[in-house]
Amino acid sequence: MDWFNNLIGRPTSTDKAVASSLAKLILYGDTIMSAVSDYIAKQNAHNAQQAAAIDSLVESTTGIAADLKALNATITTLQTTPGAITAEDQALLDTATTQSAALADRATAAADALKALDSLTPPTPPAPAVVAANPGGGLVHDSVSGHGVGTVQPDPAAATDTGVDQGNLGKS
Repeated sequence: MDWFNNLIGRPTSTDKAVASSLAKLILYGDTIMSAVSDYIAKQNAHNAQQAAAIDSLVESTTGIAADLKALNATITTLQTTPGAITAEDQALLDTATTQSAALADRATAAADALKALDSLTPPTPPAPAVVAANPGGGLVHDSVSGHGVGTVQPDPAAATDTGVDQGNLGKS
């Protein structure tokens, strides 16, 4: 019947198979783009978390070197005073203790910020979709979305059907 449909301009089974395969490929393309869009959204969220963690780390480490230098200067001043401990020496000792505690707190904050940064795991990119060849035509499932997607090849019988009965060419 395909030869008759071909003669009068109606779609043949080959035309229908090609149209079906094309529709399935378009659906498959949409599925891939959806997976890519989902991944990009997850990656952008991860990047924002990472930026916040880096900012926290920078904030907690900014000035540590200067604070350490000030603590060392206080200790040096304290060590260079001669004789017994005076009220001024006690004030320097109290200052050194306060500076040391503040430095320890900042070091702990820096360590916590670094742990938070290390704990961030980037999202896993989508796996490459695999469409199995389906010689019988119809739908197969892809490995990304689980949605049915068309095969690249239509039914082999339809693919070889030209719409013209080759055995009767030139015969009346």
